[in-house]
Parts: sequence; structure tokens; C-alpha cells
Amino acid sequence: MENRQMHFMKKVLPAPDYMGIEDTLQGMLGAECKVSSREELAHTIDKMKTYEEAYRFDNYEPSLTAAEEALSQRMNANRVAVNAVVRDDLQARHYPPANPFYDVRRDLEDESKGDTPEHKLLELFRDMPKGGNLHIHTSATYNMDHFLSDLLLHYKDQIYVLDHDYKGKAGTFLKGTLFRFEKEGLQKDIPAGFRPLEEICISKEQKRKLVQLYTFADNSDYYIDHIGYIWGGFNQIFQRVHMILSVPKIFKLYYTNAFRLLIKDKIDYCELRC
Repeated sequence: MENRQMHFMKKVLPAPDYMGIEDTLQGMLGAECKVSSREELAHTIDKMKTYEEAYRFDNYEPSLTAAEEALSQRMNANRVAVNAVVRDDLQARHYPPANPFYDVRRDLEDESKGDTPEHKLLELFRDMPKGGNLHIHTSATYNMDHFLSDLLLHYKDQIYVLDHDYKGKAGTFLKGTLFRFEKEGLQKDIPAGFRPLEEICISKEQKRKLVQLYTFADNSDYYIDHIGYIWGGFNQIFQRVHMILSVPKIFKLYYTNAFRLLIKDKIDYCELRC
């Protein structure tokens, strides 16, 4: 018998009729079919793409009526007008609900304010038991100021920071990207453009500016009017810490201390998005 390479694919099934199903849905969608050629495989994949396009959840989002569209435009215009006032009116800028939390928290955490209502409120929140902290991204779980200190404590001579954006054969990397060069290996041949983390963190001001690259602190002037594009900032943060968190020992250090911080803040449940 002629030997033929067999390719396996999941069946492409039409949307099931939930009222008439006798077998389990899992059994239907988990069925397999065999294809005997690359051409048949390609055809099956095309059918899957068609299926995905036809049944994706956002295909049937109803369009707005004329009245709904007018209301949407009016609300958007009001939002832009309010943001303009907040941006230009210094008094409005000091009204906490008019600002992102990552900007307002500096005032809440200002110990010089003593027994002011907002400082007492923050202390109350810290002492309260919490439920769950949901959908935390890997690179945004831990306090980055603390993390840099942890790196200096455990990997003092091995952590370097890229001091400018770089694009070359090795890839594209942003200013502030953290790298580890092990002493026994690459440290003697560290490329130009890298500065030791220890050297940067000697200065409190330089460390503060470095932490800004991994957080939204002090950046609200941009994001208050561009909140829809905040993911651009998030993605840059993720890119800067991705390399260092790919080191297993550092990943473990990061999450161990991140969990300790969450426990200290009385978080009972944490859902990670890794």
C-alpha cells in the first residue's frame, strides 16, 4: 500500500443548532477529519477562515440609528470640551476625578499632607481587605521602582539599560530596555549604548526618569486627551521589560516579590495574563 503523509485538521462545522443537539457540543467541534494532500489542507484552512469571518461575535453589531449617532457625536464633543478645560485650567487639574489615577496617586501618597482627608482615604483603602485583582499583565504586576532595587540587590553587576532607541540586525529595541549580561559570558563584549543599571540608580533623579519609562507616572498631559491610544504606551512598557523577564531566575524574583506586595495590600485573589 502506498504510504501517504496524512494531515489532520479540525472539522469546519456550521453554527450548531442549540435546540436540536443530541451529542455534546464539545464532541461535535472536537471531531477530526483527515486530508491527504497539501491542496486539500489549504482548502480546509480557507474554509476555516470563512467560518471565522462569518461567525465572529462582532459581525452582528447593529449600526447606530440617526438619533443614536447624533447623541454619540454630541457626547464626544462634550468629552473633548471637558478635556480642554481640564488641560488648561490649573484648578480643574487639581480636582482628582478629572485626572487619571496614575497622576493623582502622587498627591494621595504625599506624606507631607499629614491628616488630610485624601491621605486618610488612601490609608483606609490600604487597610481594607480586597477581593480579586483581575487581568494583570506580566509586565505591570510589580512596582518597577522596587523591581530595579531588587535587580541591583541580586544581579548588581549584570543588569544594563539601553540608553537610546536602537534598530539593527538584532531587532528593534526601545530606550530603557533592560538586559542581563552574565559576568562569565557576554559582559566583556557589551555593545555600545548600554549603561549599567547601578550607574544610573546612583542618582535618585536618573532613577526616577528611568522608572517613568516603565510606568505612566508624570505622563498624564499626553494621555488625558489620548486615552483611546493608551495601549501604545502599554506596549512600549511591555517591550522594555520583556527581555529581562525572559530570564527564568529574574522572572521568579519578579513574581515572588510582586505576590508579596499584593498580599501586603490585602489582595485575596489574582488573575494573571502572562
